[in-house]
Amino acid sequence: MARKNDHLELVNNKKRKPGWKKLLNMFIKLVVLVGLIILLKYGEAFFRVSDITVEGAKDLTAQAVINSSGLEEGMSMILLNEKKIAERIMHDYPEIKEVKLERNLPDSLVLAVTERTLAAYLMSADGYWMIDRDAVCFAFTGKITGGFPVITGISDTLLIPGEPLECPFRRETLSNLFANWPGPELLDIETMDFSDRYNLVINTADGWQIWLGDGKNMDTKLLLVSESIPYIDRDALVRLDVRSGKRLVASGSTMISDKEVEP
Repeated sequence: MARKNDHLELVNNKKRKPGWKKLLNMFIKLVVLVGLIILLKYGEAFFRVSDITVEGAKDLTAQAVINSSGLEEGMSMILLNEKKIAERIMHDYPEIKEVKLERNLPDSLVLAVTERTLAAYLMSADGYWMIDRDAVCFAFTGKITGGFPVITGISDTLLIPGEPLECPFRRETLSNLFANWPGPELLDIETMDFSDRYNLVINTADGWQIWLGDGKNMDTKLLLVSESIPYIDRDALVRLDVRSGKRLVASGSTMISDKEVEP
């Protein structure tokens, strides 16, 4: 019984805190509370926007970004809603992929924007949509510049500026293709036919046709094509089928040598 009482006494002693520690904790909490009240009451009036700069904008002017943000001099630095500011800018300019707001107290703001990078053109009835590596259409143009593939077979009624392609199969296939494409130096793609949502057919500058199927195992499919290119006659009419993702099937007048063909 004595041992039990001794044990209880030790446990109770561990839970007790000296009175001065309790007072110290209460004092710290009080100081923090008072500081928050002062910050909310006077900080909002003190930290006011006087300078706004834009970083990362290439095709857009800094003033256009600022005007779209709704930011003005004299606004409270504390009460700014970063999410709404970013949403306003990206709504007005779908070519902007990301917006970050940086506060440099006491009065400076930096709008750091990331613009989308052109990966291909998507053909529509009266022009072309610029599309990035995430399969997001972000700008319309009547003319195209060389060096970028042209996508056909997708209705422009399904396109929303700043949003990924509505069709999940096409969206996944294109994003996976751009993520694993070795580039035009090795595989020079001229057009992509997406009439069949389950089979992306690409045509190269050499006149080859490649059936890629859907977006699954895109890394393996493109690897099969890339490893076969050095062994294929450049002048041959080639159709390569890698839809299975496991093997390459060549047809047409394809000539495959057991030695690399001179470029």
